[in-house]
Amino acid sequence: MKYLLTIDGKAFVSYLADIFEKLNILDKQLQGTNKTLVDAKAKIFGFNTHIELCQEHINNKNFEQFHWLQKCEVTDTSLLVIVNHLNILSADLKERFSDLKQIDFPTWMMQPMLVDLSDISNMQYQEELAELQNDESVKTSFNKKGAMAWLCEETEIKYPNSNKCARKLLRPFPSSFLAECGFSAVNDLLVKKRNRLDITQRGDLRLKLTKLEPNIKSLCSKHQAQGCH
Repeated sequence: MKYLLTIDGKAFVSYLADIFEKLNILDKQLQGTNKTLVDAKAKIFGFNTHIELCQEHINNKNFEQFHWLQKCEVTDTSLLVIVNHLNILSADLKERFSDLKQIDFPTWMMQPMLVDLSDISNMQYQEELAELQNDESVKTSFNKKGAMAWLCEETEIKYPNSNKCARKLLRPFPSSFLAECGFSAVNDLLVKKRNRLDITQRGDLRLKLTKLEPNIKSLCSKHQAQGCH
């Protein structure tokens, strides 16, 4: 406690509060059912670039991007420690997500309406994209949903070859969010009052995780209240 009340102690605690807030924001941006590897790559490496810029700003004693740190007195010793930590954090992110960095998302997948067809070497993709660029119904879908339009049933039926390639890059989970949702659902189901539920055989877990909403009125109308009648 004595150390935390020193000038350097206050600076370090303030810096940690700021950097963890930034990491929490990044973590929230990676969560969600509609997130893809494309989103994850943009967010993670955008954050890493931001960290590298922060190093330069702090070296120049510009703490504007750190809400709590800018309210403290920062000595040269603590400044060196903070810059070194940011450098380690940046290097760690590059190492951990090096495989994500190497993934090459084709231009035609990200911007199918704007890509130059002559730049596409695969003739099957070229033929389908030529038709896609003149398909008004699909154009509307891509304008609204972006690359996620490749996951639509209409796009899959009309353009199966290019759609298959796009889905391989969009389908994998970019984070553990969906797995964590499953664990939370199991935790909610398996309580003492529901100890007779069977989450594997009867499909109770599937019912908990599905997005489909049951039609209660229709189900009730098919159920006979009085079994003897």
